[in-house]
Amino acid sequence: MRFDSILLSCLLFTGITDGIAQDVDVEEGMKPVNPQLLWEGMPDKLEDWEMLKSTGEMGLGSWLESKAIREYERKESPPEPGQPKPAPAPRMWTRILITDTGKHPDPLAEFKDFSTETPVEDSRIGKLRIQSWPTVTKTYEDGLIVANMMVAERFLVELILKNQPQRNLRDWCRHLDFSVLTRIPDTEVIPLPPEVLMIKFDQMNPKKNKGYIMATTSEAELEQELASEEEELREVMSDFLEQGGEESPLGLSGPE
Repeated sequence: MRFDSILLSCLLFTGITDGIAQDVDVEEGMKPVNPQLLWEGMPDKLEDWEMLKSTGEMGLGSWLESKAIREYERKESPPEPGQPKPAPAPRMWTRILITDTGKHPDPLAEFKDFSTETPVEDSRIGKLRIQSWPTVTKTYEDGLIVANMMVAERFLVELILKNQPQRNLRDWCRHLDFSVLTRIPDTEVIPLPPEVLMIKFDQMNPKKNKGYIMATTSEAELEQELASEEEELREVMSDFLEQGGEESPLGLSGPE
C-alpha cells in the first residue's frame, strides 16, 4: 500500500487538538521519514520465524519521530518421524524497533562519547560495535536481552530477544538491511511546527490505522498565555464586582 493512501485514510479520522509543553531550547531537528521506509530495513519473511506484528507510527517524543516495529516468534519444529511430540518449550521471541530521531540530541544521549573501552560498573551492561555501529546491550536475570544501536548518528535500532542465546543478537543484525537507513539523506533543520500529525499504522491490519492532529507550544509560550488569561480574568472580575455594588448576585462583596 502506498504511503499516500495510508496517510489519506488516517486523515479521514476526526482531528483532535491537544497542547503540550516543549523545551524551547531544543525545538529543532530534521523531519523524520515515514515508517514505511523503515520497514524496508527489517526482515520480512524468515524461514523459521513467524511475523506476529508489523506497525509504525509518526508523532512527537523529544522531537518529531517516526517508528517501525516488528515482532517475530520462532516456529515450532515438527517431531521427527516415529518420535513422540516433545513437551512444549518456551518459544523464542524477537522485537525490532527502528526510530528516526531526526538527529535530535535527546534520544541519542546514551551514545555521546561512546567507547567500548570505557569500564561499565553494571556487569549486565555491555558496550560493543556490531557492523561498526555503537551498541549497548543489557542482559536481565530471566535471560531477556535488550540491545540499542545508533546508526548513522540518526537512527536508533532496538532489538529485544527472549529465550535466546546471546549469539542470536548478531544473527538478527545480519537480517537487518542497514543500507536502507544509511541511504536516507539528511535534511535541513527545522523548528517545531505548530501542529503535528500523529499517525499509527498497522501493516497487517490496515483497518486499525488512525491519526489525529496535536497542537504544540513551547513552555515559555504556555506560561505567557496562562499569565495573559489570568490577567484578563482579573479585569473581568474587577468590572463585574464594580457593577454589582456592595453585594453581587453571586454573593461576592464589591470593592470597599
